[in-house]
Order: sequence, then structure tokens, then C-alpha cells
Amino acid sequence: MSVTTPMHRTQHAVCLTGLERSFTEVGNNVREGLLTLLGSPNFTIFGVRPAQDPWGLIHRLLPVDIVELQRKPSCWSKADFNLTTRWMHCDMKSRSTDCRAGFLTMLCDLSHCEQMIQAHEQASGWRFRTVVRLRPDAFWESRTRMPDQLAPNTIYMPEADSQGGVNDHFAFGDRSSMARYLQRTSLVGRAEELSARFQEEQRSKRQLKGSNSEVFLQLALHWEGLRAERLGDWIYCLHTRPQLQKFFGVRGCIGRVRCRTRCASLVCGTSGQKSGDCACFNATCADVRLSASRKTDTAVPYIPYDGKTGQARYTMFSTTNRQSPAGVCVDVGSTQLMHACPRQPGSSPQSGCGDACAWPRDQDGTALTFAENADLPDCMFVDRQAPFRDAATRGRCYVTRQTMFRNGSGLWPGGGDRFDGVYWES
Repeated sequence: MSVTTPMHRTQHAVCLTGLERSFTEVGNNVREGLLTLLGSPNFTIFGVRPAQDPWGLIHRLLPVDIVELQRKPSCWSKADFNLTTRWMHCDMKSRSTDCRAGFLTMLCDLSHCEQMIQAHEQASGWRFRTVVRLRPDAFWESRTRMPDQLAPNTIYMPEADSQGGVNDHFAFGDRSSMARYLQRTSLVGRAEELSARFQEEQRSKRQLKGSNSEVFLQLALHWEGLRAERLGDWIYCLHTRPQLQKFFGVRGCIGRVRCRTRCASLVCGTSGQKSGDCACFNATCADVRLSASRKTDTAVPYIPYDGKTGQARYTMFSTTNRQSPAGVCVDVGSTQLMHACPRQPGSSPQSGCGDACAWPRDQDGTALTFAENADLPDCMFVDRQAPFRDAATRGRCYVTRQTMFRNGSGLWPGGGDRFDGVYWES
């Protein structure tokens, strides 16, 4: 089933795939991150929707009018799956399905999205200038802007969370480069060939066996003649089930963004178990590096919250741990995005977010188009809202045995799992 909008000439195509999941909490932020990245609302979203997920809030917050259902059966075969088991490492902890199947389904969805973009271009006679790959379950921690001129044969992605390869959660690039990025399903069966060429041409001794999706993307980009441009200032916090099960809902990046913790800088890992879970420092990157070199405690990551005992501070890294910070450091004093998940007046903190600011639509339900971000309602941007303009905004963050969302009430379909979490009360 496909829903279309009247043809209009936009410069940017956005490929959106996956389950809605934590979009119920981070949707406002995802939208603002996208608008800031592109610098305007001059984009068209192409969505590949899983059949079991109605995308209710996605349709409310984003101008998603070109949607097709995820194809069943998917484009991958049992033979493809068996090939991935020969080289792909799969951590099954906190997963309900094999991550190899999820990896292959993701590739099929991206390829499906590229086909939708091509069909739209042929029907409209208009070719997009850029394409963005977007996830609905990641909180954008900092404003990032797309360069005015994109390099040819280049894919731009976050530097953090590379996991030994290149980040495969987000990406953007020119139309030609992203067409090759989105269509890499055919390379799954040639992974060993990709690895051999990479080893030969890059003089690398990396072994394919035990690799992951990030390494596969790096090999695929090299095979296609595409350069990976890693952006240090593009940082985000995944609001996923594995993250919550790691207690990040209280002490990791999820807890920190929910508590609206202001940071002078963020240090984000590129590989390892906590890759992507950035540490918040109350000092600039220059001071953090200087502190590490002098083995002092002048810059300590922190997340404030109020528990049953009143004011408390949880330090993610002990003040006695004076090792040099690992990963990419970015100063976010002027670019940090604050958590702005609204709740219905009088509702309990555990009930989840209230009605978010909807994308304006006409009487027929078609999303309205806008020329500039300035033309959009103020409620779509955190820095236009009074509570966030004031740096001295006061509030408290409470620890709860029930997170803001439950499994079955918007975060994940079915079940009734609860996770430890924190919530903000102004």
C-alpha cells in the first residue's frame, strides 16, 4: 500500500525505516535534529513501515506522506543468512530475534527506500540533490549542519559508535553516493571478497570472521569507491531496549538527556561496549585533555538527579580514574539539544509523553510545505521555547522504579517489561 503527496520539488530526500519504538519520547528531538541538519524544511520523506507498526506518532510529527509497507517476505534468503553466520558476530543478550536477521532486514528496507526515491524522481522529472538516512529511535545530542558543498563519492556519518568500522546508524551524502550506500544488499554474499580486496589495498590484517555490521559497511564503501567522512560533532543517544537494560535509563546517556544535564563537552566512544554513550564534562575539550595530561580532577563527568534522599550526584567515571578520555570530544556549550518530551498536565511521570507539537496539515490531511525553518511553529524547536531559553531553568530529576515508558505502551509492542529510569519535573 502506498500513500503519495502532490509532486513538489524538494532538494533533500530522507529515508526513514524501522519500528517507532522510543520515537514516542524522542520524536520532537529527531525532527529538530533533521531540520537543523538540512537547515530548512525543504525535504521529502520516504518511509518503509513495518506491517506491525502503524507509525502513529511518526505520521503526526513528520511530513511522512510517501510510505510503503515493508516487503514480506524480505529480500534476503536463508542462504544469505547462512553466509552471515560465517563471519558476523551476533550478541544475543537482550535480543528477541537474531541480530543477523535484523541486519539483513535493515539492508532490504534501505534498498526498498532507494527504489521508492527512484520511482518518485522518474514520476516527477526531478532529481534530489542529497539523501539522508534517518533512524526514529535516537536522541540527537547536538545540532549538526550539513556542509553547503558535499564532496563527491563521499558518505558522511557520525564518528562515534564506529565499532571497529564506520557508523551505520545515520548517514547523508549526495544523490549518487547515497544510491550506492542504500543498495548494498547484493554485497552480503560477497563479504569475503570485499574483505580480501580491503586487506590487499589497505594493507590491512583485519579478519572478516567475528566482524559486525559497521565493519561490513566499511568494506562495502571501499568496494564501491566511496569515502567515509566521519563527523565528530554528530552525536546522539540511542534509546533502545539494550541501552535500558544496561541501566543507561538512569546512569547513561538516556538518563542524562532526560535530566536535561547541561554539558560543556561530551566525550563519545568509537568502539567498545559503551560506544556512543557519551560522557558529560563540565569543561571544554581543551580543558578535559589538559586535565587528563596533568592527572587532575578539574573536569569530571556528571549527571545530577534527585532520589529519595534528596540531592545526589552520580559520577559516571570515578574521580580517581585519571586515564586519558578515549573517543571523540566535542564542545557542545552552544549546540547541545535539551530533552523536551511533553506530558499531559496532571499526568503521572510514568505515563509517558503527552501530545507533541504536530506537523501542520491541510484539511485533507496532507502535510504542509514550508520554505524556511523560521516559518515553522515555535513548538518544533527547543531554543524557541521559554523553559529552554533560560540557562538557569530549574527543575529536578527523580529516580523511579518504573521508567517513563513500558514495553507495550509505545516503546515496544507487546509484553509488560519495566525498566529503571529517571524523569524530569520542572
